[in-house]
Amino acid sequence: MKGHAPIAGDNRFSGELFASQMERALLENFQISRQQGPESKTHTLPEIEERLEGVVRVKNEAGLNELRENARVIADKLDMKIEFEKLNKLISALLSTHPSKI
Repeated sequence: MKGHAPIAGDNRFSGELFASQMERALLENFQISRQQGPESKTHTLPEIEERLEGVVRVKNEAGLNELRENARVIADKLDMKIEFEKLNKLISALLSTHPSKI
């Protein structure tokens, strides 16, 4: 899919194709998708939560906070502030610092 050009931290996939780094991929998953179900370009909220819970299991809360800060920087670069706010609310809810309203 066509999108923003690769940024530092994205991974070369094949030739000129790049795969988004985790923080960017999470932000992209909060973009509005016109497709629903198996044809959707985004993961479901439970799938995103599972991914974030995996970060906590492996890297503890500090790792999740680091992911959030990296996502904040990327969101500024790619003009994805709305998507960052959604991700931030989910991370805050997982860390029990704020109620989730997603």
